[in-house]
Amino acid sequence: MIGRTGLYVLVLTLLLTGIVSARGCRRSCYCSAANSRADKAVQGLKNANHVIDNLSGKKITLGTDFALRVTNNGITVGYIYDEFSPVMTLPQNSNIEIVSRQKLNSNDVKIYYDTNYYGLFTHLPIPGNYTAAQISLPRRSLSSIVVPNGYEAILYSEDNFQGDHIVISGSHQNLGKFNDKTQSIQIVKTFKKNPEHLAVAYAYPEYAGKQQGISLGNNTMTSSQIKSIEIDSNYEVLIYNNDMLIDIISSCSRNLNIISQNTILTVVLQKISKQPTEYVVFYENINFKGARFFVNTQSNGRISHADGKLSSMRIPNDYEVVLFEETDFRGTYVVASSDVNNLNFYGFNDRAKSILVRPKNTGKSVESVYIYTKPHYGGERMTVPVGLSECSSSLKLLNFCSDVYAASIKVPSGFKVTLTKGPTPVTKSQRIYTYVEDTPEIRNYLDTLIVSVLVEKL
Repeated sequence: MIGRTGLYVLVLTLLLTGIVSARGCRRSCYCSAANSRADKAVQGLKNANHVIDNLSGKKITLGTDFALRVTNNGITVGYIYDEFSPVMTLPQNSNIEIVSRQKLNSNDVKIYYDTNYYGLFTHLPIPGNYTAAQISLPRRSLSSIVVPNGYEAILYSEDNFQGDHIVISGSHQNLGKFNDKTQSIQIVKTFKKNPEHLAVAYAYPEYAGKQQGISLGNNTMTSSQIKSIEIDSNYEVLIYNNDMLIDIISSCSRNLNIISQNTILTVVLQKISKQPTEYVVFYENINFKGARFFVNTQSNGRISHADGKLSSMRIPNDYEVVLFEETDFRGTYVVASSDVNNLNFYGFNDRAKSILVRPKNTGKSVESVYIYTKPHYGGERMTVPVGLSECSSSLKLLNFCSDVYAASIKVPSGFKVTLTKGPTPVTKSQRIYTYVEDTPEIRNYLDTLIVSVLVEKL
């Protein structure tokens, strides 16, 4: 609301400046009419002053020649056209004055302080990018907007075009959940898919938010710009973070799980090959979930420096994966030749610092060794890697170091498995058992728990 001081300032400003004057008028009848309208506006404000304690419902018609300019610390905040009401919402510490009404460009975007296109407003030429400092209305005060045909306004919750956003076209008398949230605005031409755009990326899931066309070849984008995507048939999109392939999309997708940070990506659009390329897919979480990346089986398949965030993987037939605990293919390693939904089974969850993908015919093919918690291959199945796994080390097999028994075992041809039990029975010869073939019931499996498993090639 405008208080007594604001109205006094308005009247005083008008009387001192004498904005409407007959001086220089070529048509005295027009000047008389203009002066008459100004006098009515001034009289209306004077009348409002006389009832300052009872302003509810009082309105002052400004007509088509005059407007109210609202300032704050000498800086213009916006304008009020057509009609003034003392109940209008205005920024704190505002001053107002009557000025000549300027004709607005019909193509400008109008933004309003209140809903229903009411009261204080300003306008933004199009197209343009407007930070908070370039928008005269206070931050987080925008409530309604008018956007001309052929353009869209992208409203951001943070300055410099960051944070949540919505895309507005046409007129919106109430911004709903985005009311009083806007800090920066981009005004762009309405997005239209050009013929060279064989895919369209959206900034939000479910094909919502700011759109960006994707052309054949390399496109540079950020991860915040591609949360869902539409792709023409017979095409696919490969997404790279630096040189690492982190996603392959061959059909429309409503919700992409790429990278949460605002990371620069290379988005490659290409035709789907008649002979599809096979990839090993590595996942950040167990059960093939979370962020992922791909390794082409036809390439050298070597990643010398990985971030260690690896919990599951899908491996094509005829290939195997070697995971190393240290960079540059050094340190403790495990070998897997089929899908692994939980690397805890290998004692290698979130530990791989380098990775090697190779065909199974490199040396002897590795097939999985399985140990079961019940006889005759029943109960929970655990996959055991090549090498030594010990409960006393950091490389522990899931459950074998607690209260779960190893009751049966499957051993592929060409391998030997040595199980070492706990300190009872007493003699070492009674604690070590070797298997070179499938065994439906491990000897004395209820005696004590397994403390180590050694898988070796014969």
